[in-house]
Amino acid sequence: MREKKDFNFVLRWEQVQAVQSGVHQTRQKRRWITTGVSGVLLLVLAGSAPWIWSFKLQYDMQATNQKISALSAVDQQYRKIDSLKAQMQNQQQIQNLVQQNTVDPGPLFEKLKVLLPAGTTVSSFSLQQDKSVKMTLSVPTPVDVARFWLSFQNSGLFEKVDIKTVSLQDKIQNISLELKLK
Repeated sequence: MREKKDFNFVLRWEQVQAVQSGVHQTRQKRRWITTGVSGVLLLVLAGSAPWIWSFKLQYDMQATNQKISALSAVDQQYRKIDSLKAQMQNQQQIQNLVQQNTVDPGPLFEKLKVLLPAGTTVSSFSLQQDKSVKMTLSVPTPVDVARFWLSFQNSGLFEKVDIKTVSLQDKIQNISLELKLK
């Protein structure tokens, strides 16, 4: 069969004129130049990527260092708070030790006053750190000394109640005692 030919003579004439005048070649040259310039720009961009990345990392590092330096004042305050807390705990421990080693003799003295016979006077009273009681008493009669001894013995407050000497004369007895609390 025969090949069908294009009967559009105007289009065919323009194509022939374009080839003859070099317009077709300039279009191709423009495409090659555009492709070349785009390729060179792409290579330059790819080649400079490590330097751009390095610049970005330096910028991020500077911003991070500024944030860290801004937080140094807060860090100093936290360290000061921690040292104050440690001082407070040390002082609390010292206070607890002092409170453990000191005992208020008031409640014990009130309990002992109930046990004393009538007419008995207490000249001195002290509560030691080892939980021993030192006291000096004036008891009116030897019978009151016996009552005093029995009431202290039966109270259950002391380990042992020991009176060394008692006069049997009917006069005021001065007794010094050192008793150990249970």
